[in-house]
Amino acid sequence: MLTNVPKSNGLLKYIWFASLAWAMAVGTLRTWSTASCYAKVQWLTGYEIGWVKRGVPGTLFSILQKLMPNVPTLNLLNFVTIAIYICFGFCLLYSIYILVLKRSYSIISILSTTLFTVSSFWVMQANLMGFYDHIVFITTIICIHLVLNDKLLPVVILSSICVFVHETFILTGLPIIIFAIIHSMQVTAKKTKDSSRLIKYAVLTSAIPILLFLVQSVMQGAFYETNELTQRSRLNLRSYEFMDETCIRSFPELLNRDVLSFLKTELIYSTQRLFNFKNFSEQFATIASYLLLIVGTIGLNKKRYLAFIVFTIGIPQSLHLIAWDTARIWSYSVLLSFLSLYIILFYSNKKFSFNKIIIYTFLFILVFLFTIVQNFYLLNKAKDHLLIAERVWLYLPVIICTLALCYNELKHLIKQQVYET
Repeated sequence: MLTNVPKSNGLLKYIWFASLAWAMAVGTLRTWSTASCYAKVQWLTGYEIGWVKRGVPGTLFSILQKLMPNVPTLNLLNFVTIAIYICFGFCLLYSIYILVLKRSYSIISILSTTLFTVSSFWVMQANLMGFYDHIVFITTIICIHLVLNDKLLPVVILSSICVFVHETFILTGLPIIIFAIIHSMQVTAKKTKDSSRLIKYAVLTSAIPILLFLVQSVMQGAFYETNELTQRSRLNLRSYEFMDETCIRSFPELLNRDVLSFLKTELIYSTQRLFNFKNFSEQFATIASYLLLIVGTIGLNKKRYLAFIVFTIGIPQSLHLIAWDTARIWSYSVLLSFLSLYIILFYSNKKFSFNKIIIYTFLFILVFLFTIVQNFYLLNKAKDHLLIAERVWLYLPVIICTLALCYNELKHLIKQQVYET
């Protein structure tokens, strides 16, 4: 444990935890909408019409349609996508509960988890309702917990399946899962002097999904050349009266294109997308604060280890080579920076010095308040369902609870410091 839990904080820490759920709900309400036309295209396209990219969810949804023939397709689709989003929220809340309230209660873990829940990440995710990102995130979090509990075979299986849910798993979920295995390897090696089993599963977990991704890419390239699959996809989508013709004509073609063909047409725009100042400024303060805490936790002497963490957090930015979803891509790095810190703190028994805690607390409160302020103005020119004044009042409970908990924790630490000196 990083610090002992003050008994006086017993009720307050659970109120604070409830405020995190509230903050996530507020972020969701700001841009919540049902699945977009492009998300619907993916859910309505499965393997029943041929070998399509991201075909697993669509195939499962078509089976669900057959099991529930009396439920309108659009209603069923909205129910499934909302349920997946809620599951994603519960997965993260459960992870926070395990980390902060069960394993590593400290002012550092309090501020770092609060920072994540009030960041623009949740506003962005609500705007992506229905996209497969949330399935990838759920799979990633489950795999991390399986690794942390030394259950590695299911990790290989889930990682392999997730490649067929969304190919971006190779750049988003897979690196952080490998990092979890490597970190577990270090902890295990110190205890048992034997990490061969973890090495074997690290190789399997990385090699099999990448091999499957390459196989899928080759097959997608073959299908795209014939163009037959795209026409069959469009024919299938036109059978649903709620589908927009623009989506029907454009998106199925994208589902059947391979990565190399994307690179040929989109590479020239990559720099423009990557250095979009608005998205960079909104997300980078959060990512930098997590990196600062990671460095403070494991030290600067582990340069290769830190380099792998930076690689894990930064690798999703390579998606700027092929996609215009710049804010969405930056949100991947926000999640991975949080999960990297989560993995480190999960195993950590390091107790920060009093001076370091004061410095980190001051810096984190500044970043926390900056994140809150910029989050009030986020998407103000877009479709934000809440006025700025409404956002202030709705985020106020999490601000008050976090600062109150930090104040109590600091009081406890100061008493400890006085007693020890």
